[in-house]
Amino acid sequence: MYWHSFDLVVTRFSGEEAPPMSKDARLSDKDAYSHECISFGFWPGDENVPEPAFYSYTYPSPEGIDKETIKPASAEWIESNGSPMALLKYKDLLKSEQPREDLLDFLESTYQAGAKKANWDIEKFRVPDLEEL
Repeated sequence: MYWHSFDLVVTRFSGEEAPPMSKDARLSDKDAYSHECISFGFWPGDENVPEPAFYSYTYPSPEGIDKETIKPASAEWIESNGSPMALLKYKDLLKSEQPREDLLDFLESTYQAGAKKANWDIEKFRVPDLEEL
């Protein structure tokens, strides 16, 4: 559960420190964003996006991430607090003939976009197949 609103979130960290936030940033933000991360979540909406949606963002936001193609076709990049955020509206997922696949495509494509643009070593995070263990 996220402290800013009623988000359900999962976050991956690169292991690298992020640039320090400004002195006037909230303590919770300074702690949460002390390291590079890619976050994925679901929230019921707020004053900026007044409907339920899945989202993903990379922090710090790498230049050009919002030019990366994400899936499914109904997903989009929006501006959130001065940075790009990928958004998949819940109502669009409900209309899908393959909602599970579309959600997994959203999560994977936004992870790949963030990791690529932030120059993460994606292979380092790969979980081996059982046959490889």
